[in-house]
Amino acid sequence: MVSSTLDDSPNTPAGDALLAGLFLAAARDGRSLLDVYGWLMDSEDPTGADLLAIHGDVLPEKRVRAVLATHEKQRDGVYGTAQTMLRSVADPARAAWVVPGQGPQLDPTAFVGSEGDTL
Repeated sequence: MVSSTLDDSPNTPAGDALLAGLFLAAARDGRSLLDVYGWLMDSEDPTGADLLAIHGDVLPEKRVRAVLATHEKQRDGVYGTAQTMLRSVADPARAAWVVPGQGPQLDPTAFVGSEGDTL
């Protein structure tokens, strides 16, 4: 769920859609959330859209390119919203838990089969 500080922002749905497209681009190309966060740091970076095109994801590519083509002020607002949604990745200690090879990883199969472990 998006933070309540973002709930009323007109950029929240567009930020959600942008982030979904960039997540898909990263997944299709074997990239990490750190790559997605890097793309979000430059609101003119077409890498996510380019990767979606390479992998044949036409509609998500069009959504990302539509954001890239908007007026600078609006685009920056959408990117700012997406950055806020993904801000925990900027913290190396948190990123280590969600970026493969960066730190301890949850093994769902081992967790389910373990005794005494709880969330």
